[in-house]
Amino acid sequence: MRPSVKEIIDGMSWVLDTRVAPHVTQKWAASYLRSIKGLLLHLSERVEKEGELLFNDNQVVRELLKRQLERIVDSDDEVWVNLGRETEEALQKQWRKPEVYLTVASLEEENLCYRRIVDSLIKAVHENGSSLPAGVTSLIHEETVVYLKEKIEKEKDLYDPAFSGSPY
Repeated sequence: MRPSVKEIIDGMSWVLDTRVAPHVTQKWAASYLRSIKGLLLHLSERVEKEGELLFNDNQVVRELLKRQLERIVDSDDEVWVNLGRETEEALQKQWRKPEVYLTVASLEEENLCYRRIVDSLIKAVHENGSSLPAGVTSLIHEETVVYLKEKIEKEKDLYDPAFSGSPY
């Protein structure tokens, strides 16, 4: 469809820059304008990249969770048993019918579920890591940190420069 969502967002941003900003004289109004501009810049990048980022991240995090599940599956500690069950359910769930278009909303639902499990995994490593065999905790921790660092790097264009710079 024309105009595209990105074109609409970029057009709104252009209007703010050329028609509104020159007339803003109050500090708070200028601050609000910069915040809105940052959000529009973020949305302009996000609207075209979010689906692919989510799709790719879902694949990567699924593989990470499969490896971590193999490491915790034999634990009889309640925390690891529950986390293993939750991970297995998420990995086995059919998030959408195969013939259905992959919407950002469906990709996000899947991704949020995986992210909650990663959060629980990190918490369990710090609070119950000693109940796993020697070396397993550090492997889980190291792989999870690598995943998170790579995720930050892949998504940085969504946030920088949109949310960097002076707030006033």
